[in-house]
Amino acid sequence: MRRRSRKRSSSRQTIAFELSKGHPSIVELAQPMLRLAGFRVNPKTNGPHLTSGIYAITLQRVADGREIKVAVPAHANLSNLHFSPDGAHLSFLATRESGIQLWVADTATGAAKLVSGTDRLNAASGDPCEWLRDNATIVCKTVPTGRGGAPSEPAVPAGPNIQENYGKAAPSPTNEDMLKTAHDEALFEYYFTSQLASFEIASGRRTPVLDR
Repeated sequence: MRRRSRKRSSSRQTIAFELSKGHPSIVELAQPMLRLAGFRVNPKTNGPHLTSGIYAITLQRVADGREIKVAVPAHANLSNLHFSPDGAHLSFLATRESGIQLWVADTATGAAKLVSGTDRLNAASGDPCEWLRDNATIVCKTVPTGRGGAPSEPAVPAGPNIQENYGKAAPSPTNEDMLKTAHDEALFEYYFTSQLASFEIASGRRTPVLDR
């Protein structure tokens, strides 16, 4: 089963039609998953366990109805489509085997290119990128440069897992993915800590902004 949805540019001159799979594949469902504070994270990509599953994008000009196919990367697994404020470009995320990339397409030709280079985007908590009003720059949350391996669960706990009750009446938590141990906290810190960087879509030049 396939689904088709659309998104209109703010200039109202172009519409992006997204073609996506109706259901995730067995391969996608079998990907590793961490349950951290209500988020389902794929530790291999540092993004959501399941994505939108978009595999093709077609642009349509409102003025004459002309359709333009976006040149998406091979074996595309795309998500988070956003037009630039002037509608001249369309950004999208491409989830690869070991990380998430930022791509930008020219809405006049459909030509697309990788903008984030070797940087891996951090989409653990949601959409990591946003256009600036200059129509030439995108700011994204990225995986910190030089980050080491994920913290391993200790074979022997450092101490007891203590939960306190102060005697107040309170509703029971309904989220089964709450952080419960020190190791959960360490994993949350590892996967959700990011660095902000800006990317110029023309040159791909990366400029660090700040840690977050």
